[in-house]
Amino acid sequence: MTANRPTEPRPNDGLTGAGAVEVLQLAAWQVHGAASGPDRPAASRLKAGLRVPRSRKGGLAALDGVADAFKASRHQAGRFVVYHRPLPSNPYPVAMRIITLNANGIRSAQRKGFFDWLRRQRADVVCIQETKAQEHQLTDPDFHPRYMKGGAVYHDAEKKGYSGVALYMRKTPDRVQSGIGWATMDTEGRWLQADFGKLSVISLYLPSGSSGEHRQAIKFQVMDYLKPHLERLAADGREYIICGDWNIAHRKIDLKNWRSNQKNSGFLPEERAWMDEIFGPIGLVDGFRQVDPRPEQYTWWSNRGRAREKNVGWRLDYQVITPGLAGVAERTRIYTDRKFSDHAPLVLDYDC
Repeated sequence: MTANRPTEPRPNDGLTGAGAVEVLQLAAWQVHGAASGPDRPAASRLKAGLRVPRSRKGGLAALDGVADAFKASRHQAGRFVVYHRPLPSNPYPVAMRIITLNANGIRSAQRKGFFDWLRRQRADVVCIQETKAQEHQLTDPDFHPRYMKGGAVYHDAEKKGYSGVALYMRKTPDRVQSGIGWATMDTEGRWLQADFGKLSVISLYLPSGSSGEHRQAIKFQVMDYLKPHLERLAADGREYIICGDWNIAHRKIDLKNWRSNQKNSGFLPEERAWMDEIFGPIGLVDGFRQVDPRPEQYTWWSNRGRAREKNVGWRLDYQVITPGLAGVAERTRIYTDRKFSDHAPLVLDYDC
């Protein structure tokens, strides 16, 4: 299934990746890059899924955008640093862009301009958490974006104004699964899966335990339930991108004040050990960290004490991927120029 859409470049300001390369060097490489490179088995496995034709014209246009962004930003310390792994054999626009955001209320995010921004991102799949709405309340056309030809799917919590997940899709999926088959998660609207060929994209909202011991106990129950389920997914031969707010900062570099938060939900030893299992024996991969190893890359900030302005944050939002996608995760960014929520959109581009 080949995506039938133009190959115009997508916004690339702020994209980061592994192996520091200055942006103009990177841009020159995009034009003069090698004509051959290592095979990427995941690409062939996904050819029935989301895929976009590329063109040299698109690549050159992308170069112009990178160079212009560099000129505009080069004197702003820390504003525009590009990290990039060596480009693969086809040095043109990426094939698949996935965005995830905890919206903290999709209607609130709309009022703050989220859909205006999203329209320009040319995403293939957008994963939303904390919609905090029932679908029948979402009558504005923004909530079913016309440019996402594959449709918008919502999985609501039974409790009004609470939790809920959504997917916006450029291609029509082969199958959509609302819920995971376990009432504790499904009544709160925490799992929504779309299958495209041999690829599945999931919007996941793991519970927070910060409101008290009762909710932390439920969080531990969900973690216990998810662990064997994720093991099965990792072993079933499909490729998965599990996007969402996991409500856990995995390592010390994933939150600013790690020393003072070791007894707080989201950075408890048991939670971090669970993430070690996910990214260890289970064999899944932290897509963001596959591309960007830098500290102080956060996706959530408290609304107190000017935390966002000071970048006193946590990295709670992930794209957790199967190993077959690890080698094709190419560029990433956390978009912070505008505030749509207390979380920021996490963007990851895959060259598959």
